[in-house]
Amino acid sequence: MADDRICSVDGCGKPHYCRSLCRRHYRRLLRSGDTDMELADAGEPDRYLNDVVINYDRDECLFWPFARSKGYASISRGVGRSALVHRIVCERVHGPSVGGRKYAAHSCGKGHLGCVNPKHLRWATHQENMMDRIDHGTDNRGERSGHARLTRGDVLTIRAMFASGLSQPYIARKFDVARTTVSSITSGRSWAWL
Repeated sequence: MADDRICSVDGCGKPHYCRSLCRRHYRRLLRSGDTDMELADAGEPDRYLNDVVINYDRDECLFWPFARSKGYASISRGVGRSALVHRIVCERVHGPSVGGRKYAAHSCGKGHLGCVNPKHLRWATHQENMMDRIDHGTDNRGERSGHARLTRGDVLTIRAMFASGLSQPYIARKFDVARTTVSSITSGRSWAWL
């Protein structure tokens, strides 16, 4: 039986490819997060980078209007190759990274949303960049992790229960987690920042 579904974008009429979209609209969605955004011609992102981004002198975030990779602004650099725009901007404004500072860190905490403001970028070490994520609240630790089974309140309750003398196996059964999880929490190996 043939698949007679069509693209869900109004007025398209092309055959369904994935997620109720045709191939063209699905690729637009993956690249830009929007099915209606027209794909830029090959030179437009470079012109925008050189004419707008590098000369941007305001304090507000400047969000990249073209392709993104996991939210971060990206630009094509040949067939099948791309580069992260915030790294290009940081290198042009601050020079090449030196002394182990190889991460283009965002002071605004909105790099994952596509901010490319030169004033918000600086070279940082991995540790500095990770501390920025904590300061901005964009880290995935604790209950923000996709694998978390416990909440912050659960962890505090587990610690209080253990401090009151209850056994780790009992606490583990109560919260439906492994005993080793309770052990890691009570010893401070996990959820150490609480």
